[in-house]
Amino acid sequence: MNPEIIFTQDYSHDVTASHTELGELGDGRLTFGPGKGTTLQFRLSSLKLTERQTLDEVHAVTEDGQNFTLFNCQFEQLFLSCEYIVSAETTDAFVLAEMEVLDISPWFFEYQHMSGKPGAQIEWINTPDEISASLKLDGNDIAVKAYPRTNVVQADGGHLIKDSVLFSIESASPISIDNVRRYTIDLLALLSILLGTPVSLMSVVVKSAKDHAGYAFFPFYEREADTGARKKSGIDYFIKKSIFEDNWQTIVQNFYASKLRDPLWLRLSGMKRYNDFWEYKVLGYVTLWEAYVSSQTQSLGKKHIPTPQKAVKFFHKKIDQSDLSLTHEQAQGVKNLADSVFQTREYTLQEKTEIVISQADPDVIKIIDLSVEAFVRLRKLRDEIAHGDVITIPHDEYPLLSSRVEKLTLLLTYFAFAELGLKRDEFLACLHRAWNRMVRGASLNEAHLDKVMGTAEFITLSSENFLALQPLANGQALRCFYRNDTGKISFSQEDTKTYLAKLHSNAVGNNPNYSEVFNNHEKKIRLIPNLYFEDGQHHLHFSSVFLFE
Repeated sequence: MNPEIIFTQDYSHDVTASHTELGELGDGRLTFGPGKGTTLQFRLSSLKLTERQTLDEVHAVTEDGQNFTLFNCQFEQLFLSCEYIVSAETTDAFVLAEMEVLDISPWFFEYQHMSGKPGAQIEWINTPDEISASLKLDGNDIAVKAYPRTNVVQADGGHLIKDSVLFSIESASPISIDNVRRYTIDLLALLSILLGTPVSLMSVVVKSAKDHAGYAFFPFYEREADTGARKKSGIDYFIKKSIFEDNWQTIVQNFYASKLRDPLWLRLSGMKRYNDFWEYKVLGYVTLWEAYVSSQTQSLGKKHIPTPQKAVKFFHKKIDQSDLSLTHEQAQGVKNLADSVFQTREYTLQEKTEIVISQADPDVIKIIDLSVEAFVRLRKLRDEIAHGDVITIPHDEYPLLSSRVEKLTLLLTYFAFAELGLKRDEFLACLHRAWNRMVRGASLNEAHLDKVMGTAEFITLSSENFLALQPLANGQALRCFYRNDTGKISFSQEDTKTYLAKLHSNAVGNNPNYSEVFNNHEKKIRLIPNLYFEDGQHHLHFSSVFLFE
């Protein structure tokens, strides 16, 4: 009997424990669940182990015959703690780990829908396909797959269709339970970075080459609390499903081969779970950024200071005037040594940042829009937090801090995407029309994103004309504008009122003739869904604009 283990539930069993060499170890209480380790508390009357004794595997059986195997165990003060537990009696290594990942079904099944009538004949349309990638890990041939599973379960007197997303790690040769856990955690970290949101485990099923199978459990992050504000959809996740599918092989290969995978990318995924005290977010993300830019500038060595400092010149003079018995070559060697010490220094974080940013795509940098001043402020705050200084921040700066942290998070995500082999246009596509928390909070330069993506029309105006229209940019849609022969734009309040009145009275059809709607056959009338007026430095954004030309 192989009991199911769900990562979101607590478990407690009365068991009898045994070991292949030591025999029966005694009775006790086995407990495990989210946010805690796996422990077996023995009863005093059955104590047979010595303090700090370690055991590779322990078999535990419940009163109703359920089997568990505990791995990597240590006994201390009546408690046997273990790193892993499998709901089966097994000593084998494993060739398959299949995990059900929580909270990503709206993304994975985004385009699936049902055709037909329930109770009669139904057909699933756009059912997700299996996605697979292969690579070598620790000398083993590994396949990493993602695939859908749909079950129909009974609920409240009826039936409920449950969509699940499963990922599997299959190995051509057996791998240890330690590697099962490591590969699983790495994969979940990768998904968290790609999706821009923390992912959690529902369950992990492991299978050996002898076809012995069971549910595995090991300590992992607790599931992120569901606010219940609204049901998630595909736009709540960062990477687009099509980009994920097209690049899965490249992504998996590059991620597991990355020298930055552990600890940098693993820590980046872990930070996505943190949504509490702002000081710790600043400390965490700026420190991650420093680690990244330092990794990318290691080959630079030290920064040379071109102009000799007074102290170095004075030292040279003293060497020349000294009574030391130095040959010319020896004296010059001492001078060169002093130069290398006093005329070089480490690159600062700001200098490293500027170097890394200069090598990035300029459009991405402009869209994320983290200014030098904003980064300097984050860095100074990080340093003050790290040193335990008292920090005083004006109330109106708090919203800016949140936005700046999300911008820095997006920069780290951009460079992670680049290392994973994803292209600039694919990253921009993920930014576009996203409702992901990371993107939503970053206050992007939406105008430049629309310009790069070609999803808006831009009209350049004189500064005078631009200022005259500025009071109209208040978010109201369906405004009417006239453009004359010189390119000057003017607002038509009369036409705007005319259209809104006809719209509210249902006098506008699905495919209207705008010349008839406005009773204007002299002008070419266009409905522009997304329009920006610009003067070279600033933008005014309007949605669903009627332009009379």
